[in-house]
Amino acid sequence: MPLFGPPDINDIKKLKDKRNVKGLIKAMQHEKVRIEAIEALRKIRAKEAINPIIEMLITENSYSVREAAVEALDRLGWKPTHDKASAIYWDEKREYGKCAACGVHAIEPLMKHIFGPGFHEGRDYYVIIGPKALPPLIAKADSLFQLHSKLLAGRNWFDFYKPGDSKAYEMNQATFGRLKDCILVIGDFGSSEAEEYLLELYKKERELIKEWFSLNSVDTGVNTILNFILMALRHTPHSKKFIKLLAYIIENEPHHFIRSEALGFVGELMDKGVIEVMTKEMKNAITKAPYWEDLYEKGQAKQGLSFDSSSRRMISRLLKKLEKVK
Repeated sequence: MPLFGPPDINDIKKLKDKRNVKGLIKAMQHEKVRIEAIEALRKIRAKEAINPIIEMLITENSYSVREAAVEALDRLGWKPTHDKASAIYWDEKREYGKCAACGVHAIEPLMKHIFGPGFHEGRDYYVIIGPKALPPLIAKADSLFQLHSKLLAGRNWFDFYKPGDSKAYEMNQATFGRLKDCILVIGDFGSSEAEEYLLELYKKERELIKEWFSLNSVDTGVNTILNFILMALRHTPHSKKFIKLLAYIIENEPHHFIRSEALGFVGELMDKGVIEVMTKEMKNAITKAPYWEDLYEKGQAKQGLSFDSSSRRMISRLLKKLEKVK
């Protein structure tokens, strides 16, 4: 290795030829030749390098370096257990089931897949970790919701579409997407704790959207997580609080696309307890509410509850179905 400056590829080759394990382990600390040093240790089968390579696997952010570390550990005969290094090792090998078997150590590696291209696969295996994986995900959802709130609070639609400035729009889209993914996975846990959190989050988002629509006309769009919260609640125990929320949405929710989601949910449940509450609520709602299309034409669509034609047809079908079940 040179007396001054970091080693280069030629230095790594010389160290490999001399089987200078200590020199190669030291060279791993230099970013430009890190992969080459790991590969050299793999090729000379330096078992004494296993622990330094494991440490590199745990701390390194580069996918290429982690991949080289996993290949080296395989060649050196390392056997994973259920610790942090093992969770990262199985994640890098895309053995997500074995990663999830590492318990709490798998939380960080698998959480990143919730937001990545392999969303559905990572989502399924994250839930397999068990109940201990729920609080970190809720904490993540809370931080994303805070950012989501800051992006929307006090803004109007035009703030996101300023000519030549797309930063606010892009940040809002990215935050919304990640928050949506979090919410859906929380619902997949199917526990009372998950349901309690989602019901509370619904209330917070409802207030946020209420403020948004007070600043904007009805035909301007906003990304809202309300319907995704309802989708997530499909997998939870459906407590009395949840049934009460559904009833409230159907009779009072001013935005018809959220009501449509709630109505679809009622159609799937077909539970007698739900039916007793919902039949009355839907009859009341459809009787007293004007057509949304009529209000929209008059520019009054923000002035109270309304149902569009498709929602009315859905309610009529559901009421008939519910009567048969009763």
